[in-house]
Amino acid sequence: MWGFLRILMISHLLWTVSAKFDLTEVSDIIQDEILTWHDVCRDVTGTTEEAIKQVQTGHFIDDDALKKYVFCMWRISGVMSTNFKMHFDRVEEYLPERTRGIASQTLKGCHDKVKDKDLPNFEKTYILQKCLYDEDFDDFVLF
Repeated sequence: MWGFLRILMISHLLWTVSAKFDLTEVSDIIQDEILTWHDVCRDVTGTTEEAIKQVQTGHFIDDDALKKYVFCMWRISGVMSTNFKMHFDRVEEYLPERTRGIASQTLKGCHDKVKDKDLPNFEKTYILQKCLYDEDFDDFVLF
């Protein structure tokens, strides 16, 4: 029973994360990590599933809890340090193989656009996330 529920929950989460993100493209371990990150960041920041879905569909609403959720997802995954430094090699570990090279280049470009802005890191991360959506919405993934 747990196996079926796990697959159903992960499928729902990954479907809402990206219309193009296929459950079979990442390992079971990564699927479990994504679910854990999602639950922790949602609970800690107090954002809602509805707000998260807004970003996942390209509607970047002005909501501090949601911005902090996005920041939390980047931080908890280990791809971003507290000083907004990106660990690009870690990003590759969490993406489907078909998107790795292109996604890393897009991420580097978006990171370069925002890294020196005089804003709190949660604001910069939200701008980064919007840039990623604007640059490659077909393969957009909300971490």
